[in-house]
Amino acid sequence: MFLERARRLQALKEEAKHLALHEVALLRRIALELGRRLGLDSERTFGLEPRELAVAATAGAASDVVARAEARLEARRDWASRPLPTAWSAADLERRWDGVEVPRAPLVGELRGLRVAGTGEVTGTVRVLRSPEEIAQLEPGEVLVARFTDPAWTPAFPRTAGIVTEVGGWLSHAAILARELGLPAIVGVPGATRTLRTGDRVRLSTSGLVSKLPPADAAPAATAEVTQSEPEAGSIPAIETL
Repeated sequence: MFLERARRLQALKEEAKHLALHEVALLRRIALELGRRLGLDSERTFGLEPRELAVAATAGAASDVVARAEARLEARRDWASRPLPTAWSAADLERRWDGVEVPRAPLVGELRGLRVAGTGEVTGTVRVLRSPEEIAQLEPGEVLVARFTDPAWTPAFPRTAGIVTEVGGWLSHAAILARELGLPAIVGVPGATRTLRTGDRVRLSTSGLVSKLPPADAAPAATAEVTQSEPEAGSIPAIETL
């Protein structure tokens, strides 16, 4: 009874999200049109609050809003250009807001994280990607290494032999999707994108260790060798979606 109810409510949840996205799409078109009337591109338009857009478009205070949009875009680009540590405290955020750099932890020791999906060890060639726009560079069978993933990264998952992210846990996007697809995934690996380079060969172990291997000239660049083994004691098995 409870399983049947869960299945029914899960369908309602997805339907609600689907309908909500229709509303968001409409609001997005309205915002873009208001921005167009103010002479703003999409990047600057979405740096403004809805009320600011509406007031500027109807009251004629375009110059103030345009200047505000430019300032926010500059601030956003400044934040995006600065390397951030994997974990932040409230004090770190306050210091960064005041213009004080928050140093990242130095790269020491081994690369290790939390093994959240898949069984057995995987050996493959690394592909370090910085954004979803680079997914086309990913060759089938490579090991994807990224700072984190979100739904925009979903097309990369069926092409990869394994996932390594710097940020994440059991309930992160990378972990959930990897379990659904049965992909080996290790998340929460500090310094992964700084230590590993595209073309490196690595082994993803069931313990969460990411080992860099000597180059193998005879191995094709887009292949991954999977050694199946029993999951370690205490590991969480792959979760099937209903």
